[in-house]
Amino acid sequence: MAEPRRDAGFTLVEVLVALAVVGLVLGAVYRIYGTGVLAVGRAASQLELALAAEAILERTRADLDPRGAGVEGRIGEDLRFRLSASPMPPPPLPARQAADGPPLSGDRSTPRERLWLVRVDVADPDGRIFTLSTLRWLAERGA
Repeated sequence: MAEPRRDAGFTLVEVLVALAVVGLVLGAVYRIYGTGVLAVGRAASQLELALAAEAILERTRADLDPRGAGVEGRIGEDLRFRLSASPMPPPPLPARQAADGPPLSGDRSTPRERLWLVRVDVADPDGRIFTLSTLRWLAERGA
């Protein structure tokens, strides 16, 4: 007698196991893709804040005076900025002795320049803040 022949194909259990494995793989791929998209969005936002801060610092070279009280404003509809500057303490100068006189303290007849720390903070509506600072030689006011 001949054995009963099984038709070639998959059982319901095999199909369900294969679908579960495919579902797990696709879920992992979706999670990795979603994380990448979020990272790109955050990086683009940080880049926008950095470019705005750099543009404001560049304006301090042309016409925006950062000394004194902080300057605040808006860039477009959604970005806020605050620009501030604080003088750096002068470094100690070595005492120079004239050949037959008192120590020399420097020539005060020319306008003095001082090193200032110029800082700009740019914030977006989501609360992210980007800070950029530089050191700049600026003449004393009224000089």
